[in-house]
Amino acid sequence: MRISLATVLLPVAVLGCSQQDHPAKSLVEQFGYVETVQGRELVEQAARKASSVLGSRKPLVLAGAWQDGAASAAANRITISLIAPEQVPKRLFVFVPSSGCACIFIQPQALTAWLDRYVTALPDQMLSIDYADALAFMLLHEVGHVEHGDAGLFEAVTVAPAHFDNSDETKKEEEADRFAVDAIVAAAEPTGKDVSGFLAATSIQMALSKLSWNLSAIRLLDNFGATELALPSVFGDLSYSHPNLELRILTVNYLLHANETSRQLLDQFLERRAKAREGDGVLFRRSP
Repeated sequence: MRISLATVLLPVAVLGCSQQDHPAKSLVEQFGYVETVQGRELVEQAARKASSVLGSRKPLVLAGAWQDGAASAAANRITISLIAPEQVPKRLFVFVPSSGCACIFIQPQALTAWLDRYVTALPDQMLSIDYADALAFMLLHEVGHVEHGDAGLFEAVTVAPAHFDNSDETKKEEEADRFAVDAIVAAAEPTGKDVSGFLAATSIQMALSKLSWNLSAIRLLDNFGATELALPSVFGDLSYSHPNLELRILTVNYLLHANETSRQLLDQFLERRAKAREGDGVLFRRSP
C-alpha cells in the first residue's frame, strides 16, 4: 500500500474471510467496511496488466468482486474489492486484510491522492505515469504477500526520528517487492509466447523508471538541501514496517533494468543514506 510501492501500513488484526461463515455478507462487509463503485475502471485496467504479467509464471487471475465472467469464476482468482473513503487511514490504500484471504482491498480516493503526490505535485519537473501501470505493480506486490503467506492488515507506526534498522516486517516488504520484480522480469522476456504479458511488463517497467525520477525530483526540489545535508527524515525509514519509499523504488528500478544509470541513482541514494545513518545530517552543531 499494505502499499505499496507500495503503501505504508502494518501490524494488527488477522481476520477470517470465508463466505461460508457469512453467506449473506460481501467480502468487504465481513471486515466491517463499506464498498464503493469509484475507481473500478482504473482497477480493472491494472488487474488485467497484473494478471497478464503473472500468467508467464503462475496462472493467477486478479479480478474485481463486481466483475462477471471467466475471471470472476476462476479457481485461481485473487479478488479485488473497493472500499469507501475513511474506512481505514488514507495511507492504507492497497492492502491484503488477512493472511487467510486471497483478496486485495483498495481505497480508490486515497490511492489516487497518493499517486497525484508523486506524479503531478511538480508538473514541470515530473514525468507522466499511467496510474494503471503503477497500481499493477502494487497489485503484484500484494500478490507476493499472499503467495508468501505473510499478508494481513497492519497499522503503520511512524517513528521520529527516522531510523535505519531492518525489521522482520521490512524484510517481508522487500520480499514482496522482489516477487513483483521477478514476475515482471519473467514476463518481459521476448519469447513471443505471451504478447500481452510482455507488453504489460514493459509498460510497468517504464512507469517505475519514471516514478524513480519523480521521487528524486521531489527530494531535490521539494526538500531543498536535504541531499547535501543527508537528512535522516529524507534518507531514513519513517516506519518500522516499510523501508524508505525512494529506496524501494530505486532498488526495484535497478533490479528491473540493471543498467549504469539505475545503479548510479541507487548508489548515490545509498551513499547519502549511509551519511544520514552516521548522524551527519544535522543543520547546526553547537560549538564545544
